[in-house]
Amino acid sequence: MSLNGAEEARGFHGRTAEPADRAAEIHAAILLAVVEQRLPPGTKLPEDQLAAHFAVSRTLVRGALQALAGDGVVMLARNRGAAVASPSPQDARDLFDARRVVEAATAARAAERAGPDGWAMLDRLTAEGRAALAEGDRGRAIRLSGEFHVALARLAEQPVLEAFLAELVARSSLVIALYGHRGRSDCGDHDHLGLVAALRDRDAGRAVRLMTEHLREIESDLDLGRARRVPVSLAEALRR
Repeated sequence: MSLNGAEEARGFHGRTAEPADRAAEIHAAILLAVVEQRLPPGTKLPEDQLAAHFAVSRTLVRGALQALAGDGVVMLARNRGAAVASPSPQDARDLFDARRVVEAATAARAAERAGPDGWAMLDRLTAEGRAALAEGDRGRAIRLSGEFHVALARLAEQPVLEAFLAELVARSSLVIALYGHRGRSDCGDHDHLGLVAALRDRDAGRAVRLMTEHLREIESDLDLGRARRVPVSLAEALRR
């Protein structure tokens, strides 16, 4: 699963593609809308509406939804269809516990292995996230923040952990959409800049400490006693 699906998720109409490619594009488009919080937890995902929107068969839509269910971002229920997953408070705690373990490992390894090109990539993602916030596009800022974390894992040259973290980051967007309340959960560029500085200094211990503190601060923004649910138009959310 990839968070970098924006380009893949465009251009459904008016071009020919293999069924597997179209299913992957539908998967990418829905995942992007979830990560950017345009499709909040609990949003219904009717096969017929999705098939009409993407101009494909319900069979292709069903395959994409099954893949998203495997990613943990969609729930499939017999006789009730598909909906964007709604993580429980315990799911949220478990998710951040997992992220702390995984990202401590990737931060330490990235401090050893990352070079100038990697540092520049992380700087670019941080700057783009800051620009998104300045433009009032919090959804894009959250996506870019997630891409920063996955990119850092890529610099650690640990592909298994990178793939696992990509799934955890996507599911984190659901948790933040449902329980975030102070706006801190979109990640701060100050924290990201500090992490990049630790990588540049080859200071693995500092990178681990900063990453752990960073994730705890994001988690502290969650109000697990109160879930926010905002109804949206499925067509409008995907059109954007």
